[in-house]
Amino acid sequence: MKKMLRTLLFFGPLLFGTSVATASLLSYEGFDYVQGAITGSNGNPLLDVNEDTLNGGFGWSDVWTARWPDGENYGNILDGSFGYSDGTNSVVTTGGALHLASFRDITRTFEPLGDNTYYFSVLVNNNGSDAAGRTRLRFTQTGQATLGIFEVGFTDDGTNNLVYRVGGDTPVTGVAPGSADENLIIGRFTLTDGTMSDIALWLNPSDLAGEGANTPISIAGTPGGGVGGILLHRQGGGDSGRFDEFRLGTSWDTAITAIPEPSTYAAIAGLLALGLVCLRRRRP
Repeated sequence: MKKMLRTLLFFGPLLFGTSVATASLLSYEGFDYVQGAITGSNGNPLLDVNEDTLNGGFGWSDVWTARWPDGENYGNILDGSFGYSDGTNSVVTTGGALHLASFRDITRTFEPLGDNTYYFSVLVNNNGSDAAGRTRLRFTQTGQATLGIFEVGFTDDGTNNLVYRVGGDTPVTGVAPGSADENLIIGRFTLTDGTMSDIALWLNPSDLAGEGANTPISIAGTPGGGVGGILLHRQGGGDSGRFDEFRLGTSWDTAITAIPEPSTYAAIAGLLALGLVCLRRRRP
């Protein structure tokens, strides 16, 4: 028995420590695809330069799908990931980034979400969008590919101010000043009986170490309807429409923490197997 405990004490922190640290991260997309053009047509999967579907990350029930309008050119997978730092802490990133072509929407569906409090984050490069530009993240209603229940991003009035919209309401503009380059948007919402409520936002937080160190932007209104997935939207604006590092989880930390690579999970499995071998060999 003592030998078994010693083995568990050695392997336990390595195995379960990694598992606990990532347990609340539900959905992730780092746009880690082949660099180059992406193509698609309305209602069909997006394809990279190798004509592979864009189905990376985890926590999704389908692949990225092209939405309105028809047209083969949907943008590019950029070389290198975006980043954000508060001067001390940084968002951990991986892979490339997405640049949508003008007047392009793409959607993807979450695995089913139950009642809980959720946190999300996304890096958005507005690139000094002009008055014709719009770069936004939209949460879509369950069973609806494009119908939005909540939307956040950047305005199309020639500034870099944050914009949000609840349901079909008129967008609330000038919420907070953003950067002409890369911005980190963190949000929180609650699902109760399938209805989204209690929405809060943070734009470029000054302290990534914890939620309490930053003042949230309170959002009025209750969107209604269940959360089915997300839609990434770009309308005009030169080089606007750049997105990276979407996360959805159940804590603030999931908005900034590292994403385990497949090799990490392989290492965990290897440790578990090694532990079992040790136990068997030491058993009298």
